[in-house]
Amino acid sequence: MNGTNGNEPPLVGTGGEYIVTQLASRRFVQKAKKNGKVVEVVKDKYIRVKYDDGTIEAFDCVPRMSRTKMASFIPLDMVTLEVGEKVSKNTPVAFTKLFSKSGLYSSGVNTVFAIMNYRGYNHEDSYVITDKFAHKMNRDIVREVSIIVPPDVKILNLVKKVGQKTTKEDVLVEFQYDYSLDAYLNDFEVFKNNDFDDDDLSDETMIRGGQKSIKLMAKSGEITSIQVFVNTKMSTDKQVLTLHKNLVKETRDTIKILEDSYTDENDKIKASDNIPLKFTKIGGHKLKGGAEFTGARIVYLIKQSEDLQTGDKLAGRHGNKGVTSSHIIPGDQIPVSKNHKLEIDTFVSPTGVYARKNVCVVKELYLGKVIYFLDKQVKEMAKDSKVKTEQIIKLLLDVYNLIGGEKSKKLIEGYLKNNNEAKFRKTLKDENSEFKLFFPVVPFSKVEFSDIHKAADLIDVELDEYVYIPELKMTTKEKVPVGIMYMQVLEQTSQSYASVRSVGKYQSGTRQATKGKSNEGGQAIGQLDINALLTYDAPDILNELLTLRSDEHQSKQEVFNNIINTGHSEMPKFIKQGATNDLFGTYMTSMGLITL
Repeated sequence: MNGTNGNEPPLVGTGGEYIVTQLASRRFVQKAKKNGKVVEVVKDKYIRVKYDDGTIEAFDCVPRMSRTKMASFIPLDMVTLEVGEKVSKNTPVAFTKLFSKSGLYSSGVNTVFAIMNYRGYNHEDSYVITDKFAHKMNRDIVREVSIIVPPDVKILNLVKKVGQKTTKEDVLVEFQYDYSLDAYLNDFEVFKNNDFDDDDLSDETMIRGGQKSIKLMAKSGEITSIQVFVNTKMSTDKQVLTLHKNLVKETRDTIKILEDSYTDENDKIKASDNIPLKFTKIGGHKLKGGAEFTGARIVYLIKQSEDLQTGDKLAGRHGNKGVTSSHIIPGDQIPVSKNHKLEIDTFVSPTGVYARKNVCVVKELYLGKVIYFLDKQVKEMAKDSKVKTEQIIKLLLDVYNLIGGEKSKKLIEGYLKNNNEAKFRKTLKDENSEFKLFFPVVPFSKVEFSDIHKAADLIDVELDEYVYIPELKMTTKEKVPVGIMYMQVLEQTSQSYASVRSVGKYQSGTRQATKGKSNEGGQAIGQLDINALLTYDAPDILNELLTLRSDEHQSKQEVFNNIINTGHSEMPKFIKQGATNDLFGTYMTSMGLITL
């Protein structure tokens, strides 16, 4: 998922990050076919490149949308080069935030990471993060507001501008309608299929010309796209038809420019590969359930920026998926490593590493730290006139040879061969340069801990450090692994999963609440929930959840009958044992809270 607004290339990778760019489709990255120069950029529409042979090619940079399982979209906005910038064959000219300007696949951020228990908040599958990091990992989610405009109504207000900021109090569409709001909702099944939320409606009591005014409200965010689907042209308000006509013209003008880049008539269809066209026709548009509506349907896509919240999912690149814990460290209480003064973004429990036998996490942590400080050192050396360029190159080769062997050393030598020493030093000295060292762990090879330690000693970097915890006003008694690891945000958000109710559907087997908003879902108890409750020291809640187990029907029925007959019930004398109960006992015993 394009989880952050500030994706950056990883410090440690495989080298495959460059290959992904070449394999990716034009939906994600547009690549130049020859050497040339950018001559025109029209934001969110197209970019033109003039090649050295005089030919001109246009590439579409229309924002893409990737639908999630949570009934929302992840925006794939296209970043472009600027007018005047030179391009080389097969290099990106327009790309989503999943790629860097240099063509490196970049799906996350380099995160300062510590492996230690933080006040008991980070259980096996949970990360404790700082408020600063939560904001840094801010992600954009696009949500759809779908509005049915019935035939023969008068539009009073209509938002027509893409890019407009909105709040929950803003009105997107307002019209006069002969029926009541209830009749309006019943007429159009779209509202029954979760295309629309009750919060987006406003049933105004103001009477205008003997008719009721109905307002359709926005969500807080920014309008990124508007599409109008017209089924009944003759009876649709002129304002809606004009908006539809303008949007269609705008789309077709963009496609015409893109088509001019294709000499073969059969290839011209490729010009609209990434551009939605369904709304351009009139008639035949249907709702999710398959029913064709009358009037028009206006779809607003509204982008909302959200910081990481409790329960949102994070992951590294080694199967270490987890949620953010219940505790987010305040911005003025950020823990710091004692020696290198690194502000720590994320804490993971040692259990989450060693119980999963995930030693790769520790290796990446250390390797990222070595490369980070090596990058800083060579850039400082480049600024010092007393240091010769040969010394800088020797340090690079020595470190890469230690941790990567001959293959990595040859990669560095190959890079330096294509870039003369003077140019390389100038790049290192340039504070505005995007150049950063990158270490590829070649596939089917491994890096030994002993070699990482040797490289760290060579550049005087301490891999394990004491950590100062401002919230406790104390420093750890032992050194813990502190380094830099690549982290990504996943699409699952706690807000999307939040669903609580007291009545509704239950699973026939376990009698736990069904999951999912469409199923009137509720809360169920699972292993991760147990872990989280243990960190809160909530034995009474766990006792209720795990002793009278949801799938222990006999005991549960006994309690129900007692309540119905007497108004109260004691816990059953005998409760069937099972895997859930055994798991609870194991955890409680391991923490010394009970003895078996």
